[in-house]
Amino acid sequence: MGIIVRRASADDVEDIYKLIRVDDYSLNKLKLKYGTSNISYLIDTSAISIVGISKQDNQIIGFISVSLSPYREYIKSKDWTKELPEFFEIKDCHAYNTMFLSCCVFNPDFAVDFLFYSLKQIFLTLPNLKYIGYLLPKSQQIDKALCNNVPPRSYKGSNYFYNPNNHKDENAEGNSAIQAMSATKQRFFFNKCRIAEGEGHIADLICSYNLWVCFRKDLVYIMKIRKARVEDCDDLVPMFKQKNLLDDPDSIYYFSELLENKDESVNTIVAEINNNIVGFMSMRSNIEYSALLDKFDLDIYETLLNDIVVEDIDEDILRDFSSTNISNKSKNGSKSNLIDDKNNKDDKNEKEEEEKDTVDQITKEKTKSQILDGSSADTNSNNDLSNSEKETDMPSNDNNTSSQASVKNMYLSTSNMMGIDTEGNTKANNNSSKPPVETEEDNDNYSESIDSISDLKRVAYLNNAICINLFYIDDFYASYSNEFLKAAFNLYPEKEYCLISLPTMELSIPLLENMTRVDYREDVNIRHSLYICHRECTLNEITVRKGVEKDVQQIEKLIDSIPEYVTIMHQVKMSVLSMDNGTEINDKTILYVAECLDMVIGFAVLKTYDSPNVLIEQFNMEKYCTKENHHFNKNSPFVISYIVMNPLYENKARFFLEEIMRQTEINCLIHPYNETIDFSSHKILTKEFVPVKRRRQIQFVGNKRDIYEVAGHLDYNISLLTTNLLYEPKITINTRIVVIGASDTGISFLETLIYKSHYLFNNLILISEKDSFGSKECPYAVDNMNYSVHDLEKMNIENYIQYINDVVKVINREDKSIIIDSGEVIEYDYLIITTGLQFYPEILDKPFAQLKGIYSGTEIEACIEYIATLASNNNSDLSFVV
Repeated sequence: MGIIVRRASADDVEDIYKLIRVDDYSLNKLKLKYGTSNISYLIDTSAISIVGISKQDNQIIGFISVSLSPYREYIKSKDWTKELPEFFEIKDCHAYNTMFLSCCVFNPDFAVDFLFYSLKQIFLTLPNLKYIGYLLPKSQQIDKALCNNVPPRSYKGSNYFYNPNNHKDENAEGNSAIQAMSATKQRFFFNKCRIAEGEGHIADLICSYNLWVCFRKDLVYIMKIRKARVEDCDDLVPMFKQKNLLDDPDSIYYFSELLENKDESVNTIVAEINNNIVGFMSMRSNIEYSALLDKFDLDIYETLLNDIVVEDIDEDILRDFSSTNISNKSKNGSKSNLIDDKNNKDDKNEKEEEEKDTVDQITKEKTKSQILDGSSADTNSNNDLSNSEKETDMPSNDNNTSSQASVKNMYLSTSNMMGIDTEGNTKANNNSSKPPVETEEDNDNYSESIDSISDLKRVAYLNNAICINLFYIDDFYASYSNEFLKAAFNLYPEKEYCLISLPTMELSIPLLENMTRVDYREDVNIRHSLYICHRECTLNEITVRKGVEKDVQQIEKLIDSIPEYVTIMHQVKMSVLSMDNGTEINDKTILYVAECLDMVIGFAVLKTYDSPNVLIEQFNMEKYCTKENHHFNKNSPFVISYIVMNPLYENKARFFLEEIMRQTEINCLIHPYNETIDFSSHKILTKEFVPVKRRRQIQFVGNKRDIYEVAGHLDYNISLLTTNLLYEPKITINTRIVVIGASDTGISFLETLIYKSHYLFNNLILISEKDSFGSKECPYAVDNMNYSVHDLEKMNIENYIQYINDVVKVINREDKSIIIDSGEVIEYDYLIITTGLQFYPEILDKPFAQLKGIYSGTEIEACIEYIATLASNNNSDLSFVV
């Protein structure tokens, strides 16, 4: 009797109610235990809801949901973070690691299996979650199944507790939960929390409620991260091959060399779950500020660029590097001969070439799972620095000769796109003691190489950052990716930043959710993405509270350089006045601030909306939240105007929004695009919020429905975020998709991508010679079209794409690039050509009246007469164009 668990949806409501009635759960009892019996409301407003389904008959056998707070009537102060720790021993429970059970019903025959797998799935989905609390009135008894012993974490589903024969047979086979239970410690699904000592025991709350807690460590293995060892090769190589990421039989040599590297700037770590390796990451410091990094807007990260070290490379090292590089290039294809001669000491250069080829092959493998190889970038140091799309062999900048031999290690690092320095620990003087035999052709190439790299004598390095070279984690534990970043900063205590670069075609990995995407500089179009994170953001949590007057000064410093400074500061000051009970302001606004290390790192401005029903009528909000479960009150500040955060902490925006929703008890935030917003707000809203499509409106006579006047059409679009959407998986796609032509097909294609709620397309580009969004005239050649200018304004499509008002002149399919009329080169991964109807009557030099069979849209009556004439004559050979 196996089960599967998945996210609950609105379609499961009826089946869950059937389960409640069948298993003698009355709705009244459910309401007494959890505060509500409205399953639809719980699915809509809970942070995560899960149903269990029996594999045998495909019927729902359990439902569980967890929320950000206990039932609101159980907490007097409306903020459990201040009230519960005062009365219960939950010192380590905070808003970012604790949620509360809001409902749990199940078939008794599947109780253990459902509770084990559903709670485990919740903990795996929410990596920061450590505790699930259950606040229960003392007048109610907790379900016995919730207090049962927890099976071991390797439990496979035996239903031992509800099979009476197992209690009698001590030698029963199978995965018995009791037999595998630790004899020294009894673990339960939910454990009763002790009352805190002191005055708390006399409080009214303690007299009325008990607190039960489920611990993460009881159901999920804790990930342990340690430095990699050479013997880990036996586990790493099969792990990579299992995912079809390696096809070279000699790849184990690469891993052995990587793990044996004793260079202090290079580190490798592995993640273990239950003594099994499930993840791997290699990283290094000494990042060269190369042409690729110059393509991204890193100016806002001041401490990153302020700590740049410029070093001189010895000319002898450059000469040795060129010689080695040329020698390696002249021996391409020698790998097959190396098998017979690998024991020959005089052929060490060929062996180095074999290892280089092996590593290069590893780095070019396509990532199909949770792996990232930064070496897929293409920069060429032998060309001008502006040509960042070519391959590079950047030399190391160490003052000793070990730099020469470390070149072969760079092929698996971001050095191929960032020019990262490496201090290899291999034998550096092999080539100098036994130089390769050079022909006249080699000598010519040698002199050319020296001339081409003469400009690399001075190299700048980022001295305050590390970069990730290779990353892999098992799909099942992908949510643990942030633990790797914490371990990386612990290995480099003096570094503040961590960088990772990958081609736009690479699949998104959960590691990027904990980092911030760096924007391109103006007029830069390359097929690479760069992500960055800061030490303080990774190792510290933020706190959220209502803003006060003393926060205004720090907010001014945070936004003093943005163009919308005056407008935003006016909103901030009005919010502070509005929250003052003694001030009467018609438009109520609220200010929330995010703090880290006693510093304001972000703020959000919320306000009320006079006519919330108008939004419900004109936008298809029922797809994400229903009107019955989300009571939009005109006095409730559910509209978010601005959300600005320090760029270093932008990856904490989701938790910031979560805390705002918890503290305001609002389960849905809406942002209307009816005013200009700053870049930070636009970036966060685009990433976290979901755009909502507009309904097709009925045109009532006299603009009245019955006796009530219908509100006019809103000339803007909205996006929203619910508590349920906070933890819905959202896949980020950096693939560069270029659409040529703003025809109906092109606009419809972009609209389809934008309104996919579970996908975020970061690189959508539309190229058209007509200003589709700003022109008051028809932007297309056809008279009748599906998207009018007003429709385009209401779609809000320009907030999700990059629009280029130009004409495409050249399409280079080999280089995957196009050249527009202005001369700019735009790279693409996918090119969509939707130019639409390209017939222009003015090129005919004759009016329509003189052209038989050709009519414009303004001559529709003549066209109909002509068609009727053809039909009456039954002449099927004639054709016409409208």
